[in-house]
Amino acid sequence: MTVTVDAEPRTSTPVPQGRGRWRLTLHRRVFMPLNYWIGNPAPTWQNTIVSELSSAHDRKLTQKWDGTAELAFSLDGRSDDAANILELAHDVYAWRWSTELGRDVCVFRGPIQQADDTVTPERHAVTFTCHDYLSMLERRILTSTLSWTNVDQDTIVSNLLTWAAWLVQSSSGAANFNTAGFLPIQSRAVDPSGNPRGASGQIRQRTYYGNATYLEQLDLLSKVAGGFDYDVQPEPEAGRQGFTAGFDAFRVFYPYQGSDRTAQLSFVYGSNVASVQRSFSSVDFANYVRELGNNGSADPNVAQLYAEAWTSEATSTTPTVGLWMLGNNLADINLQTTLNEHAQGDIGLTSLPAPTYTVGLTPDTYRWGNPAMGDNVPLIVRSGRLNINTTVRVLGITYTVGNDGQETVDLTVGRPQPNLRSAFHRITRDINALTRR
Repeated sequence: MTVTVDAEPRTSTPVPQGRGRWRLTLHRRVFMPLNYWIGNPAPTWQNTIVSELSSAHDRKLTQKWDGTAELAFSLDGRSDDAANILELAHDVYAWRWSTELGRDVCVFRGPIQQADDTVTPERHAVTFTCHDYLSMLERRILTSTLSWTNVDQDTIVSNLLTWAAWLVQSSSGAANFNTAGFLPIQSRAVDPSGNPRGASGQIRQRTYYGNATYLEQLDLLSKVAGGFDYDVQPEPEAGRQGFTAGFDAFRVFYPYQGSDRTAQLSFVYGSNVASVQRSFSSVDFANYVRELGNNGSADPNVAQLYAEAWTSEATSTTPTVGLWMLGNNLADINLQTTLNEHAQGDIGLTSLPAPTYTVGLTPDTYRWGNPAMGDNVPLIVRSGRLNINTTVRVLGITYTVGNDGQETVDLTVGRPQPNLRSAFHRITRDINALTRR
């Protein structure tokens, strides 16, 4: 998740006295009946606030490119702040003071989805974990088949969000979940810098089957040739950008998210970079990809529906790294053109043997939105075997706020790191797709 900064930043304004750079506020969740929200704004944060969580400590916000954001914080379980909190029924907003804008910027909004209490005679500690409204699309499943033929991918995104956030019902139609299922999120088509744009012009055919999650299908749609990047911008900032009041903006960046900052920024180890962690893995690297689709037949003698793509390295008679193959099962896909798009998209993502860097910035180096998610920035590291002078893309931002209010900012740049959770989701996706055949 990233937020577009104001068009005309002010001069530097320090954090107001008597408070820290970061604030957390507690809000009741909004559930709007269908006959109300059509054509009407949702309640904004000023109308839903319950209290400020002034005693929160051990605060940490993690944001990822094309992924969900997570906020964790701790409280004294016997405090008034903790007593006010209702898991699942409350949202938490995270605000960061911007010295450039002279105001708080809402960096995160999401429901409280996890609480861990530890009680001893000496203390009662509780840690809360929140995820943004993008993560709620992981808990929304299709209850019927949805299909589009020859429509812009922006339209498919908008329609999927409408079904996920507003038009929710049981498969039989006997139960209507429109009010309880309401999610304050709408799609918005934007250019790489976050400004409104016209249609992408990328025409797609898609069929989605019951039990698929909406987030899974949106992510698969984004990862094809000619696809898009996406994030969720929380409602206070979306409202400042002219979006529908009270709603988070699911921003569809085409053709990608982020700007070229090579002429404005440089991250140099020993200067504005305090620490560097470099990781390289072959797990997500491939120079040949084969995608297996659904041929619509239970007969094993019927030819498989597949698509493949490769790079010149894979067929070279003088290879440098050799052949690395990747096979994906996409049992929900029964169109050859769609399968071809996925193969081209996957080879574009996996064919560069790029390492991942976690860059720890020195105090006060980071400025709001500079860099932002997706930006290309120079990275210079000279230490032992590492002699790096390259341009990398920002793919993650982690804010860790100490108990004295000090802020540590870490950037993930380069290739997104493979992790157990993403591997588990890939396996689960494959199994679920097979059961929907």
